[in-house]
Amino acid sequence: MSTFIIENVADLPGAAQYLLPMIKSCSTVALSGELGAGKTSLVKAICTQLDVIDDVSSPTFSLINTYVTKDGVRIHHVDLYRLKTLEEALEIGIEDYLNRDELTLIEWPELIGQLLPDDTLHLSLEHMDKERRKIVIL
Repeated sequence: MSTFIIENVADLPGAAQYLLPMIKSCSTVALSGELGAGKTSLVKAICTQLDVIDDVSSPTFSLINTYVTKDGVRIHHVDLYRLKTLEEALEIGIEDYLNRDELTLIEWPELIGQLLPDDTLHLSLEHMDKERRKIVIL
């Protein structure tokens, strides 16, 4: 387990760059943290580091967004916040986005913990104060 602090939003690109080697070695990244902890902001920073050409936005209502990098690689961004049961996650086809050659970034992954691949990178984001966030690599 490793922990680091980001002082403000301007530190997110550096955090994403630091995490990139770990992200590239897995198929799934699980981002946990309370509402407003910075999960979507970190996903945006990660996607920028991966040269995503699409606009990255929260899939809270669509549940799953798929982005493409400048090299044509697809990245899936899943937000399970609105789902209440594992069955709902299965109904939206969550298993289709796991264990793939494509990267899947999942916000609110607790609901599907038992389905996550063994190589999942687990990140926990915590508020420290209005600007500062703690990122824990589990």
